[in-house]
Order: sequence, then structure tokens, then C-alpha cells
Amino acid sequence: MFKKRNIILFLVMIIGLVSLPSQQVHAAYTSTGWDYTNIPAGSNGSSYDSVNPKDNLYANSVGAVPIRLASGTTPTASFTYTPEDASKDPWYGGNIKIGWQGIVSADITLGTVLNIWNGLGFVANVNLPETIYSGDVQDSINNAAVPPVINIAGVDVTLSGQNFVPIGPHTLRLTLTKNNIQGIAGKLVDIASKNIFNLNNLPINFSITVPVKDITKNGAWNPATKTYYTGAQKTLTQNRFPPMVGKTDEFSVDFYGYDDIREGGTKGPLGFNIFGTGNLYAKLNADNTFMSKNRVYPTNPIKSWDQYISPSDNTGYYNTATTSETVDGSNKEISDFSFTNNYLRNYNLNLDVFNGTWDQVNQNTPSRFDRIVNFFTQKSTSGGTVSHTPTTGGSIGSTLPVQYTGKDSDGTTLSPVQVNVGEKYQTSDIKANGVTTYGAFKSGSTPTAIQSNKPTQLSISWKAPSLKSGKIVYSIVDNSFQNNVPETTFVSKISNTADTVNTYQTVTGTIPGLKPGNYAVMFKIVDDDYPTQNAYMSIDNSAYLASLDTPKFDVSNIITNERTNASDSSSINALWGDTIDEKVKYSVTDTGQNTLKDQTLTITTPKNTSFVADSLSIKVNGSSVDLSSADYSKISSGMNVTLNGVTFKSGDTVDIAYKYKVGNVSNQTINTIPVVFNAKAQFTDASGASNYTDLLPITSQQMAIKLPAEGLLFVSAPSSLSFGTVNRPYQSTDFPTISKNLQFVINNTMVGTANSNWQLSATLSQEFHTSSGQTLNSEFANLTYNDGKSTSTIKNGQTTPIYNGSGKGEQTFSLDNRFKLHVDPNGLNLGLTNDTYTSQITWNLSNGPTS
Repeated sequence: MFKKRNIILFLVMIIGLVSLPSQQVHAAYTSTGWDYTNIPAGSNGSSYDSVNPKDNLYANSVGAVPIRLASGTTPTASFTYTPEDASKDPWYGGNIKIGWQGIVSADITLGTVLNIWNGLGFVANVNLPETIYSGDVQDSINNAAVPPVINIAGVDVTLSGQNFVPIGPHTLRLTLTKNNIQGIAGKLVDIASKNIFNLNNLPINFSITVPVKDITKNGAWNPATKTYYTGAQKTLTQNRFPPMVGKTDEFSVDFYGYDDIREGGTKGPLGFNIFGTGNLYAKLNADNTFMSKNRVYPTNPIKSWDQYISPSDNTGYYNTATTSETVDGSNKEISDFSFTNNYLRNYNLNLDVFNGTWDQVNQNTPSRFDRIVNFFTQKSTSGGTVSHTPTTGGSIGSTLPVQYTGKDSDGTTLSPVQVNVGEKYQTSDIKANGVTTYGAFKSGSTPTAIQSNKPTQLSISWKAPSLKSGKIVYSIVDNSFQNNVPETTFVSKISNTADTVNTYQTVTGTIPGLKPGNYAVMFKIVDDDYPTQNAYMSIDNSAYLASLDTPKFDVSNIITNERTNASDSSSINALWGDTIDEKVKYSVTDTGQNTLKDQTLTITTPKNTSFVADSLSIKVNGSSVDLSSADYSKISSGMNVTLNGVTFKSGDTVDIAYKYKVGNVSNQTINTIPVVFNAKAQFTDASGASNYTDLLPITSQQMAIKLPAEGLLFVSAPSSLSFGTVNRPYQSTDFPTISKNLQFVINNTMVGTANSNWQLSATLSQEFHTSSGQTLNSEFANLTYNDGKSTSTIKNGQTTPIYNGSGKGEQTFSLDNRFKLHVDPNGLNLGLTNDTYTSQITWNLSNGPTS
């Protein structure tokens, strides 16, 4: 050790007196081409340097400082990837970091001291994954704004592409010699002087940061063809971490110490002596293949990708574009892709709303455009998951950017893509129901009569395949086609679902009272998003009405649940089996001048109900109408009752009352079916003759019977049971609870007679215990319940029935004075006293027989 120290101090003095020569070498062009033997690495572009020197000439010995792995040490390697922004795309941009670290010994003796002029005697082969091209990595190192360094025992040595020579499509050879490090001798002296007593234990490491854009500017490297990918696959891989077959590929570093390397040689001027060139090479196997030496792999290898998201219509409807991408043998897709924001692949999708708006696609077939493709086989794969957002919000005339994300079957996150969704608008259709149209009137039909100066309810059917929400408006013109009522809202809110876009929907609305005369009522759909898309119906399709001075009717209605006595004119709550009492009243407010004839009432029971026999009553001015000939078999579909010989005048009334029972249904709303009054009204036709025409039906209002979902639920239950302070007894004692108002409220909405019985039970979820964990064993303290006949123990982990009940709906009961704490003093010691003990009780409801 002292010998080495003297040598090193001597070297430091020498270096202080002389300047180090600059090593400058250049390529030479010969009759056989460029001679790269002695040029710095990196000057050769994308060509490969040889794994052995020109003409296989080697110097007799290596003229560099002998470097070997320190005895008993094993180096490590790292190969990591950090994307530009993992929250956007896990494979876009960013950097690859290549690293290696180990501990080496430097053999500086009197025999090797002058070798410092030639550099360090070792070679490291960096073996890259097969989809990363070594020439691209070297170019990236050459162009790095901040060059990489190798740190040797605290001394940084700046590296360049000259230090990393491509010796194959995926292998770089690292050396530190006079040919690729200017002033290498000074660096070595610096290292030696700082580590005089530690030359056998020199830490060494390098780390190279390679931007992904540098190694994929031409797309990823195709190991099968030994060229870059072309076409869609090239575009898919530019500025992305390269895909790998099976998603993994080996990265490793081989370290060749002084004993496993050779130095290239060149013949002297007379051709006899061979001099060292300074270029170092790893020894090869006999067949000139690489000799693996001290090879290390990363502890956590990178898991790359081999699949990508490629949206496609799995029904084929929108796969009409000829694209650059071929999947499963076809290049027909929704559109070719392009890029936005540098990283996001874009597709365009114009939805024909007749085939489903974006909202409807997501309601009906949310995975319709999901597809994952294997990059290498160009075939669609299964087992992965794809999702997209947003799933709503498409609109006519604009583009909705939708981002698709997902994972393959192995759980690898894939690059997102964007689908730009547009929608096409289809025009709507609208028509009035149950009235004469103006076109029919022109052909000889009579207009539909309405009560003059009284608001009139009309029924409209509409279809608007492109509409999500909107309203219906109307305008009224008289016989001279002058606007009598300007544009007014008829129905303020209409909307579509996936089930109704191509079907007619029926709505009702009210127009104002009109003075006597003939009128045409025209309707139009106004789309909330696109109010100008639809126009008024044609005049021939308008509702043609004759406003006549007939008797005027007011209509009122009410429904009552006989079980709860709840009544309302719009909605009530009910359960299966409840009897509903419906009452409708027609009141004549004005006699009018135009008489009525052929007057009938139509009565219909709602769906999912059954008529209660003999419950129908119809009275005119208090007198019962004879119903002996009524056909009750039709009451579920519409039973007609004729009002014979009735001439209505002001003050007259018609009262209708009937009952029906709710069926075994739940979790729905049953809508009542309005009672309908029909008649013919007298009017004077165009010739001046007296005639009759249909009066627009006068109906009661629709009401709702709301049924909850099935369930047996707690509305409320006691939250605590307290026994206060319990003195240690001398014998077994039952202590009553001091808690009051132990009231339970339950709601039984189960359907069917068999489900009307229910049971309350209790379970002790844990033994009585203190906050510190001290437990009262069940042998000494138990919670008991007495139902008036017998006493049961509520045990830990065991369900104990405590109360039986029956009936449906909400029910209340109290269990005051039923619970006690049974304490047995045997086994209790003073260590269990003077503390607070708690437990937890769970209440359980179940349906079933009470026996």
C-alpha cells in the first residue's frame, strides 16, 4: 500500500509540470472504404463498429490501467422509463434511463503506472431491448444538451457518443480510453489521488438519459425485418416507448475486466512491430460470438406494451372509411387516425341519430366502439377493458371529443385515443289526435266541436328522432287565416329515450277559450338545443275546430286509499291489495245555445287493478242512472254508459264513483284512466242548415297511485339500552333497563299474503367489555328478553327472536320493560368492577310466519 501511495504522489507531481496531450484521431478513406478502426465512437452515424479490430490485429497487451471488478462484488443494472405525463399517456414521450453501478479495483503499480495515458482497461457492453436501435441511442447521446457522466469514486468523467460505439443493432460498447476521453490521464490521477488507500474498492456508475423521441423519430425498430416499422405501425410508435413482443425484452450489461479484453493493434512503419491503437475490445468466443461476462439485469424489468386501443364499430355500420390501418385483414374503419396535442390519436365519428345519438349509444350499447388490437399480429384481442368519457353530451352541429382509455387482458394501461363524435339531425313529425284536420274539412268533413270561451285540452302525437329535450308550441288562426292566438307554449317539456326516438309519443296540453267560430290550430316542436330545426305543421294537418256555445262543464276528481284514508286529486300512496275509491264529478256551469245529444260516459279501471263488484254508481242531479244493462266485462278496457234523455242546463251535475283493488305489484306508479264524456253538438254548417258534429271529449284528470319497492325496513329503532350503575350482587340478579320509550317503527311493503307476517330478532355482536378490552364473560353477565310468557337470552353471535308481527305498511310497537341484565356474581372479582361495560346489539327484521 505504501508503495502504491509513493507512485501516486510522484504521478501528481509529474502531472503538475506537464500538460496532457490532446488525442485527435480521424477516419481515413481507403481502397476498401472508410477505415473506422481508430476513430472516436459516434462519428460513424448508424453504421456498426466491428466487434474486433481491423484485420484482427491485436496488440500484445492492453496498454490501459487494469480495471477489474472488486473481489466479492456484483454490479447492478437499471433500465427505467418515465413518460412525459403519465396522467395523459403512460407510453408517450419522456425518457429512458440506462444505468449501471459496481465496484472495481484499479491495479496501479510500477509496471502499469504509465498506462494512465491510455485510459481504463475495461469494456462494458450495453445490451438493449431488440426494439431499440443502438445507433439511435448513440445519436441521442451525441446530441444531449447535458452530456452523461460516469462517476468513478467521486470523480465525474463526461461521456459522449464517442464512448458508446454501436457494435450491433442492439449493443453499445462502452470504453474510457485516450481515443474517446480527452485528458483521461488527468482524470485517472484525480481518482487515484482521492482514493490512495482504496484503489481496490472504487465505486463506479453511469446513468444515460435517452429521450424517447430520439429513438423513435423513425418509428419503433422492427426486429423481424431489422428496419423501422412503416405505415400505421410507424405512426403508432413515433415518440412512444417502443412496444415489445410479449411486452418484455431483456436489457443487460456485460462487464469485461482487464483480463477479458484486448487492445486493437496496427503495424509499425516497417511492418514488423504491432502497436496498440488504444481501442479496446471484449474477448470473443471461438466462433466470434459475444462472451457473456459478469452480466447483470435490472431488478425490476420494464413491462412495455404490445396492444393498443383502436375504436371500431362492432356492428360494422360506421366502418366505411378506407384507412391506413389493417386489422383482422380489413382496412375499413370509422375513420383514419391523426394526432392532436402530439400524443392523442384521433378518430372522427359522425353518428346518424336515426341509428342512435351518442347518449343512446351509451344507454343501449356502451361498448359498441371498444376494440383492442395486438400491435404485432394486427388482430383484435379479447379480455381487455375499455371505457370512455364523456358518455353523454353529444349535440347536433358540434363535435364532442370523447376519450377512450383501457387496459389489456394483463392489466397493462394502454395509450388513450380520442373519438370526435358528431351527430346528424332528423326532422320531426307532429299531429293532433281525435280531431278533424283542416285538410279533411276541405274534403267535406265537419269540424270537431269544442266549448266556446272555455279552455280546451287537446291530445298531440309527436316523433322527433334527433331530439333530447324540448317543447311543443302552437299558433291559432281563424277562418280568415288571421292570427287569433300567437305562438304559445302547449307542452313545456318533452324528451326522448332510446326506446322512443322512432315512435310517436302522446302528450296533452290546453289551448285558451275561443269565442264562437271556426279555427285552425297548428303545432311545432322546438328543440332545446336546436330551436330552429323544426317548422310548424302544414295548414292541412292542423286541428280544425268549431267553437260552439254548448253547455259548459267543469270536471273534478279525487282518489282515496281506504286502508289509510289518504285522499288527493293528483296522487296517493298505496300497497298491494289496497282498495282505491275514485270519484269524478261533472258540473254544468252554463246552459249555452247549442244543444247536445248521444251523450255517453266511458269508465275504465287502471292497469294492474281489479274492479270491485257492485261499486259503480252514476248519478245525474242526485238520481241514480240505471246500470242493469252495463257490460262490466269491458270495464278494464272501457265500459260505455249512455245518459238517455238528459238535457243539460246550468247547475246540473253528474257524479261517478267506483272502486278497484291494487294487484300484487310494487315499485311502480299506476296511472288512473280518465273518465270520458262524449256527445254530439248542434251547429250550423256552411249551407246554413242545422247539423250535429262530434264534441271534443271532456275528460277527468289522470291521477297517480304510487307503489314503493318491496321491502321490510326499519323506519326507526332504539339506539341504546342502558342499565345504569349495577352494584355487584350476592346472588344471581336481573337488573332492568333504565331506558324508556323503546319504540320500533317498521314498514312492510312486501307483496302477497304470505309476506304479511314478520319477525324482529336480536343478536349480541360482542361480549360486554371496557374501553381497555376487559371482558365480562357470558357466564357472569347476559342480556335477556321477556315477551310476557318466557325469557330468552340474547347471546353473542346468535340470533334470538323477540317479537312477531303481521300486516303491511308502517307499524309501531314498544318493547319497554322487556330487557334485563342478568348478573351471576360467581366468578366476578374486584378487578372486573368499577368500570363501564358496553356491548352492541343488532336488530334484525325478517318476513315469515309468526308461529
